[in-house]
Amino acid sequence: MKRHLQSQKYAWTGLLKTFDHERNFRIELIAAVFAVIISYLLKINTIEFAIVFFCIGFVLILETINGVVELMCDLITREYHKDIEYAKDAMAGTVLMSAITTVVVGVLIWSPYLIEIATNS
Repeated sequence: MKRHLQSQKYAWTGLLKTFDHERNFRIELIAAVFAVIISYLLKINTIEFAIVFFCIGFVLILETINGVVELMCDLITREYHKDIEYAKDAMAGTVLMSAITTVVVGVLIWSPYLIEIATNS
């Protein structure tokens, strides 16, 4: 049990460090809070809420991995290397793809609710 608690402490410390060091993580977390609030106000169903939460986690996890990859690349060398550039750019692109996917999913989930509100007003 003690090992498990220590592991949890390390995990929470890692999340707090990510929050402190990764500007994009903070921006995405703010966007996530707004997405949850909008979803709540639109009264989306449980499955749709689960999908929203999954998408939020998807983006935040990839942003965290992106930060780690960038840090590890910088520790390997500060000099230009095409493979380091590729690793950093590929990870940034992965985060971008996850964010775009999340926006599309959000539009697909929210659109019927917003259309209903607009037509009933």
